[in-house]
Amino acid sequence: MGESMHGWTGRLLDISLSDKAATYIDTPFLYDYIGGRGLGVRLFYERASQSINPFSPKCPLIFSFGPLTGTIAPTSGRFSAVSKSPLTNTIFDANCGGFFAGKAKACGIDAVCLIGSCQSPSVLVIDENGVTFDSAKMLWGCDIPTTATKLKTKYGKGVGILTIGPAGENKVLFSTISTDDFRVFGRGGLGAVMGTKNIKAIVVKGKRRTTVADKEQLKFVCDQSRKLLEANPITSIGLKVFGTAILVNIINTMGIFPNYNYQYSQTDKADMISGETITNTILKKRKACLACSIQCDRTTNANGVISRGPEYESLWALGPDCGIFDLNHIAMSNKLCNDLGLDTITCGSTIACSMELCEKGCLSEGIRFGEKGMHDIIRKIAYRDGFGDSLANGSKRLAEAAGRPELAMQVKGLEMPAYDPRGAQGMGLAYARI
Repeated sequence: MGESMHGWTGRLLDISLSDKAATYIDTPFLYDYIGGRGLGVRLFYERASQSINPFSPKCPLIFSFGPLTGTIAPTSGRFSAVSKSPLTNTIFDANCGGFFAGKAKACGIDAVCLIGSCQSPSVLVIDENGVTFDSAKMLWGCDIPTTATKLKTKYGKGVGILTIGPAGENKVLFSTISTDDFRVFGRGGLGAVMGTKNIKAIVVKGKRRTTVADKEQLKFVCDQSRKLLEANPITSIGLKVFGTAILVNIINTMGIFPNYNYQYSQTDKADMISGETITNTILKKRKACLACSIQCDRTTNANGVISRGPEYESLWALGPDCGIFDLNHIAMSNKLCNDLGLDTITCGSTIACSMELCEKGCLSEGIRFGEKGMHDIIRKIAYRDGFGDSLANGSKRLAEAAGRPELAMQVKGLEMPAYDPRGAQGMGLAYARI
């Protein structure tokens, strides 16, 4: 490793799952990209055609890190997953925080590329020397918390873990990939891609440190960055005290808070599920990702059920968008999605779509706005059980099958998040280019 490689390890770990082979590849174009999404997309385009099926064994699934990963730089714990989305059938980038990225970089790699498919459910164990394949037979079917607990018992508490839940195993088109501390690659259904490769989990354990060319200069820049974060009332007070749900009242006041499947853009019930209300009622403690001073993550206690979140988008999708303003009910829906490996945004939006279809007489089965049968539906989606099987493909396919495609609030198959573009033209442009 030369002087020019500070921040990078200079190595990509290319894993062929079909023949259990791993190769370290030099990546000389690293400096052409900051890392993360750019690096992941470049690697994907080198390894796949535009027409590739997301569930093809030849479809790559790439996890990529940046040169600041593993350093003291604020928010440097984030990393990217890149593949072909089964939900949108487009190349897709998802982003995640937590501690996994730093532990993976400590294995001496800047990215991991998975191609092929294991013959049976497997756990990949990556360390500084390469990868080993362990059986996941006893883990297949387990939810995400159970899987993480069993893996830490086997491999040690200090490892980093990525895992899918039953939704990914059953190829739900909006299934997620979760870290052991419940940070999530939420959108696009990349959990289904991982599931089709028969990978239940990836475990990383390494001790390498990210090299820094000028530690004092990095420390100075990081100190200045933290001062900027502390000077901003959103990052120093709003997000830290109330979490991302601080946005509920703000977005509602702006008139761009969609509810009842986007039929309305404002509600007089917003404060019932706001960040302020969460802090005053169900907040248990605050958490932070690696090297992040914002601490927007929440651990909550809703009627004795301890869980993470709900974050703003999850709160909206599983709550007001479905006509539900019961905070405890929303928190339980959020926990179910996280445990089973479902994207909360698409899951809530698809259920909301089904509610409107049901109310308009276009579906013979389902629940209506405000009804609290969501927990059963979430489970049915994750296991593709009965009515849940049709919802497991997302709102676009559901609404098209019912003859009312206009009732799916989506762009190119991806459900829109909690900002009504009719009152925020910039968001409308962002949705249009998804």
